[in-house]
Amino acid sequence: MKRLLVLALLVAGCPAKQPISRGDRVAIDFTTPEGEPIDHPLAKITIADLEVAFARKRFEREGSLRAKPLPDELRKHTIEAMIDTRLLAMEAERLHVKASTTAIARELAAFREGRSDEEFSRELIENFQTEAEFVAAIERQLTAIALLTKVAMKDVDPAPEAVKAKFEALSEEERTRPERVRARQIMVTTEEEANALHKQLTWKKTDFAEAAKEHSIGPEASRGGDVGWFSRGQMPEVFDEICFPLEPEEISPVMASELGFHICQLLEREPERPYTFEEAAPRLRREMRLDAERTAKAKLKQQLRDAVRIRYLDDDALAGAKE
Repeated sequence: MKRLLVLALLVAGCPAKQPISRGDRVAIDFTTPEGEPIDHPLAKITIADLEVAFARKRFEREGSLRAKPLPDELRKHTIEAMIDTRLLAMEAERLHVKASTTAIARELAAFREGRSDEEFSRELIENFQTEAEFVAAIERQLTAIALLTKVAMKDVDPAPEAVKAKFEALSEEERTRPERVRARQIMVTTEEEANALHKQLTWKKTDFAEAAKEHSIGPEASRGGDVGWFSRGQMPEVFDEICFPLEPEEISPVMASELGFHICQLLEREPERPYTFEEAAPRLRREMRLDAERTAKAKLKQQLRDAVRIRYLDDDALAGAKE
């Protein structure tokens, strides 16, 4: 009931008996390039569609429906994203591309994990959705991904010779692997506990890995506190301050951060040196694939836009609806 009231407030503006309310009025539509109507429910975007989208974006940004109107650029971005979503959905339907029911169920289960029914319902209300609408939104998102995978991203893996050329074009700085260390840590919530553990560790009365497994609240505790290899700037600042001055097997003093109180032990150190091609290739391949994916997605979206004529029929569409 609360959701229905919110939606009513969002789209209100005309008496109930009036056949076409302000909210039902079409603000944007798609036609053929020649201006012929496209007979598809997604080919029209109403004032109500825009108002709900803007309200969601305000709530996402500031957690309140009373938030200030969205900046012009963000309103335009929201409109353009809605247009792309509609066009992708229409193209997926034309090509008979659909997200699998298994994928939809898995996504819904992942979202609901850790949320009570009450929390889930509250989030639906905050996003102006029923559960059926939420599931439909998941389906649209996964269908768009399926479409992009089928049409736009089938040839994005870089050729081996292209990866090699990318490596050879790197500057000397880009080819240099910085100094890195491998360390263990124990993180606890109080300074008293950290000092007590530090005393036991430095007196060799406790094994560092075993103490980490028993006392640390860090996510790597089950691995004996081993946080793996890292260079400066890859971890929270406290690790750079603690670990890089240490010698292998040396234990650090207790250090405080916003996360808790830390004790580290340096395990290994590797000096700065050039990357080999074999070391750099996986990262370069990943970066090249991501660039190709972005280009392919943008190309498909532009092709879909070029295949229709987008008409802005109402000034409210660009002025932010009721904002």
